[in-house]
Amino acid sequence: MLFPPSRREFLRVIAAGLAYSSTAFSQSAGLFRNPYVQNVRRTRASVRWATLQPGEGTVEFWDEAKIVRSVTAQMVPVSSQEGASSPHYRFEAVLSKLEPGAHYTYRVRINGSAMGAESMRFQTPGAQPFSFLAFGDSGTGSAEQGQIAQRLLLHDAQFILHTGDLVYPTGTWERYESLYFAYYQDLMRNAPFFPCPGNHDYYETSCIPYRAVHSLPEETVAKPDQGRYYSFDWGNAHFVSLDTNDALSEAAAGNGPMLDWLDADLRSTSKFWRIVVMHHPAYSAGFHSTEPESKLVRQYITPILDKYSVPLVLNGHEHSYQRSAPIRAGVPVAASEGTVYITTGGGGAPLHPIFASNLIEKAVAEHHYVSCSVSGSRLQLKAIQAEGTQLDVLSMAPPPVLTDGIVDAAAFGTELAAGGLASIFGYHLAPEEVASLQYPLPRTAAGCSVSVNGEALPLLLVAANQINVQLPLNVIGEATLLVQTPNGSVQRKIVIRPVAPSIFAEAIFGGNGEPVCAQTPARAGDTLSVYLTGLGATAGAQKWGEPSVANPLPGLVQVEWNGRPVVPTSVAVASGLVGIYLVRFQVPDNTASDVRSGDAALVILAAGKRSNRVGVPVTGGEPQTQGIPSRPRSTSAINLRSR
Repeated sequence: MLFPPSRREFLRVIAAGLAYSSTAFSQSAGLFRNPYVQNVRRTRASVRWATLQPGEGTVEFWDEAKIVRSVTAQMVPVSSQEGASSPHYRFEAVLSKLEPGAHYTYRVRINGSAMGAESMRFQTPGAQPFSFLAFGDSGTGSAEQGQIAQRLLLHDAQFILHTGDLVYPTGTWERYESLYFAYYQDLMRNAPFFPCPGNHDYYETSCIPYRAVHSLPEETVAKPDQGRYYSFDWGNAHFVSLDTNDALSEAAAGNGPMLDWLDADLRSTSKFWRIVVMHHPAYSAGFHSTEPESKLVRQYITPILDKYSVPLVLNGHEHSYQRSAPIRAGVPVAASEGTVYITTGGGGAPLHPIFASNLIEKAVAEHHYVSCSVSGSRLQLKAIQAEGTQLDVLSMAPPPVLTDGIVDAAAFGTELAAGGLASIFGYHLAPEEVASLQYPLPRTAAGCSVSVNGEALPLLLVAANQINVQLPLNVIGEATLLVQTPNGSVQRKIVIRPVAPSIFAEAIFGGNGEPVCAQTPARAGDTLSVYLTGLGATAGAQKWGEPSVANPLPGLVQVEWNGRPVVPTSVAVASGLVGIYLVRFQVPDNTASDVRSGDAALVILAAGKRSNRVGVPVTGGEPQTQGIPSRPRSTSAINLRSR
């Protein structure tokens, strides 16, 4: 709802905001905007403030060890040409080299004098559990906005999500001071706000003041769109904040990158929780549900959320609290199959009527906010009224979802071998990541286990979207693979073959022990060390983590180099590494003249089965003869992560 501005109403709102914050401002003479923390990450954070006069700003900060560090702030003048009716100076200091999960105290100095509150603290993301607050549609100067602002201070939340419409009726500089900072400054000095822009933040000012007063994550976002949408991690959760105003309409028309960015962003995260924040609701029980922006959300954004099994979305715009049924492709589904959409738009603006909808399970027209706590694979959400009454509670524990077939862990091929390494892909698998290539391996990690025909398997990696295991040597043929997680289980039928060789393309080493790549190519006469999985029992491997004799079964393991057979000098189980073999061979003398593209084609054959084809960079010159590695210099060279 767009509130018609009038001079009398504007002055009333300004007066209310100043009255609300007069105590803090009197304590901080010389400040135009009190210090507030922004963009807190695992190892860095920003502290901002504003003054009416220029000066030299610094931030002193320390952790529990009491070792004080100091950072000089950057000062930027803000003039009337940028839409500000009161010219002022914006300061920002970036605090770096912070410790994850640590509490920091800071103070601001201007020209050497301390400014702001005496005690200002924040916490960097670290180990779980953690908690956060969410609300939206707040900045009207109402009594309810003040009530909620005070109640938010009662929570020990690490950060705050704002679902848009930070100020009304339009997003001017003055209204951000009187209707945003004035109300939440006591909260903002200790906990960062991560907002998304609402339609009222765009009115009149095209979102310019909104973007200017915040320091938000910028990684992976094109410069013209920085501040409009972004993502960040906290604990085992990945948060995505979207702009469902101009950025969405531009992307839907093919003139903006936000939708492509969203797809790539959700594809790249390995966090257990993926939580999306945006202003306009995809599904709601109110008159905004038929607006063009909500239609664009349903048409363009929700298919991406379905694709990546996003469990929770927070939005505003409807001035009420609403909780949807789990939804997928626009229809209610089982709790394990869909996304829950929470509307939290009761932060202080006048309430909206609620209509009937078969998609909405809970709807209350009340001023409120949402409190969320995350602990491992479980999340609890509470909607709390301005007076403190609990309106709703939601507990989430998403069960595991498998997205692809079970594949080999080297080249992600579909054939699996006895004793080989396999990758399992999905969502909501492990609440935290645990990884190791070393012998002996655990059979349970982060509350997860995998079995084949009831036999627990060694675990090399457990993560939210991937688990890597070693398959048993004694099972051949069809088998049942069962994945057990803290929130449930899921199973698949697999076929295990005696042999299915698969090369780790990034784990081919030259005679000098360096990985073979474009910068350090192989030469004729070099002895190359190739790491692979899937040789089954052909290499005589019965006890994992111990080397076997060189090439115990002659003729069953061969090297093909540019289509020509090469006899390996040795075949063994890689020392100390589980389910991984080491094949060594000498690069033929005719390689330089035989390869024109710069890459030689390498294939390993075992009992007649061909591995994946790997291109190996080669060049002329003397062979690299400085010793042959018995194992990779770093196990990270063996890629056990997702595709």
